[in-house]
Amino acid sequence: MGGPSIEGRVKPPAIGLISISIVGFVGMTIYFILTLVGIAAGGAPLPAAADEAERIGQAVGYYGTIGCIGFNALIQLLILAAGICMLKRRNYAICMVGTITAGIPCLGSSCCVFGIPFAIWAFVVLMNAEVKASFR
Repeated sequence: MGGPSIEGRVKPPAIGLISISIVGFVGMTIYFILTLVGIAAGGAPLPAAADEAERIGQAVGYYGTIGCIGFNALIQLLILAAGICMLKRRNYAICMVGTITAGIPCLGSSCCVFGIPFAIWAFVVLMNAEVKASFR
């Protein structure tokens, strides 16, 4: 008995990567909407600024948050692409970069607790010589 097929080894961690990516993307979308409404983290819209310097400070904080959300969305798309490529066994480099990114706490996965085990599992599977050779 040779054990599970290559597809059987690749499919579960790939689906895990896709799942954590989707959950992370949905979470970032909700946070983005809440930020736009002005209730994220503070519970209330920003108060009116007293002067120009305060208004600039508020804008920097607000747009910095939006930028972080955008960056995280791109990271989630990278992890999603890695999971999809892993399922299709194409583009080994994207799979490795996305898997490693998913394993970085609070960067690669908005759900850190779940992202790290899937990233480790995917990494171990991807390092297998037979699996690596199956990529086109």
